[in-house]
Amino acid sequence: MKFIYENICKRIVELLDAGTVPWNQPWATGNISLEQMNVESQKNYRGINTFILALAGYEDNRWGTYKQIQNLGGNVVSGATSQFVCKFKMIPQTVAAEEETEDSDKDVRFRGMIRYFRVFNVEQTTGLELDDPIKPAKPSSFDPVAEAESIVDGFKGKPGISHDGGGRAFYKVNEDSIHMPPRAAFDNSNGYYSTLFHELGHATGHKSRLNRHDPKGTRFGSHSYGREELIAEFTSAFLCASANIDSVLAEDQASYIANWKNAIKADTRAVVVAAGQAQKAADHILGIESQY
Repeated sequence: MKFIYENICKRIVELLDAGTVPWNQPWATGNISLEQMNVESQKNYRGINTFILALAGYEDNRWGTYKQIQNLGGNVVSGATSQFVCKFKMIPQTVAAEEETEDSDKDVRFRGMIRYFRVFNVEQTTGLELDDPIKPAKPSSFDPVAEAESIVDGFKGKPGISHDGGGRAFYKVNEDSIHMPPRAAFDNSNGYYSTLFHELGHATGHKSRLNRHDPKGTRFGSHSYGREELIAEFTSAFLCASANIDSVLAEDQASYIANWKNAIKADTRAVVVAAGQAQKAADHILGIESQY
């Protein structure tokens, strides 16, 4: 497990050191999509896996293990480099004899387990007979995006949203309210929705929703601040992918990158955990029963 966390941490920090925000790439631009799927099960990868695979840069978003590709009648080309994906699973724990009670069988304890698998992109194979992948289309700038509006409108129990934030976008925990600049203040609709989704990500931490916020607050530059910003940015990226629009970093990229790097270096699990919590936040907004 430590190996998995450390390798993901190393990869993300390398990109941040280069000035790249890996989860903020224009995923819907051109042919690369954030939504990556398993070629055999046809299920989308989730959490940190979506970013690890999308960062590989293949136009086809389908992946499989060596065995899965063989099962489908294909072969992996010689010398192909694999990517690894994580799979989380909750397994029951045996209750110690001294802890057993007459209700022990009714109160099963679970612990988390993480495994990793190496996968190859369909472009790294031969012999597979598959349909062409569905490629995302880029919406026109400044036009309201129906899919994005539907996500906001469908967020049950969402906080109040007003456009009185002047030049800032922020979420006020004590009021459970989001304050945005006027829509006209954004260069395009992608920037607007990306920013709004970021703030919606923060709002999922409210005690009435996922109850994630630190009761002591988060000071700018602190570990808890960096962690929460990671969650909000990942949530925005997931929601932008669902709406099929580009994810745009609207805030000061340099200061944000510094905070993210501090949070990640302080805890090698930070990226994986934040992506998992963000997937849960995005699922909550989308009204999907989360697997995390």
